[in-house]
Amino acid sequence: MDWMTDLRAIDGTVLWGLAGVLFVGWMAWLSRARLSSFLRARRLDRSVRRLGPAVLRDVSLPDGLGHHLRIDYLVLTTESLLVISLRRYPGMLFAGETLEQWAQVLGGRSHKFANPLPDLDRQIAAVRALIPEVPIRGVLVFTDGGRFPKGKPDRVLQAEELADYISPGGEVGEALQSAWAQLQAALR
Repeated sequence: MDWMTDLRAIDGTVLWGLAGVLFVGWMAWLSRARLSSFLRARRLDRSVRRLGPAVLRDVSLPDGLGHHLRIDYLVLTTESLLVISLRRYPGMLFAGETLEQWAQVLGGRSHKFANPLPDLDRQIAAVRALIPEVPIRGVLVFTDGGRFPKGKPDRVLQAEELADYISPGGEVGEALQSAWAQLQAALR
């Protein structure tokens, strides 16, 4: 009979606390994909920020035709300005530098999409139009676990390869620093 007395003596707060813990656990389980995506984005952002001493994110530049291009990242490195364009394609990816269409195989189905390298070239050209005197390079970075089983073009990286793309050591030259300042002024 003592255990029945003990059971009746449990405060309602304990039961509400237990219900709260169960609810939070259930919500965390439901949002694990969103949390995983958030953590991947943070890792990617850290990798980009390690590539050089200065980074601009989500930049909008005029394209010379009266429109604007969005650039995911611009990085000042020791050798050049680097344009990074992100692509979010999971699954197996089949790509070629000169192919008009690339393919994504996901869930046993093939989905075609336009070769994104010409978009990268337009982004590089928009940066070059503002600061023509310095070297500008660009890469496409595929996130969300996309894999290239048959190889990938030279200017294409997977997110995990980005950390090794450029050695961040050394000093940034005066010409690059000046160009970076000019670019920042143009963006204001």
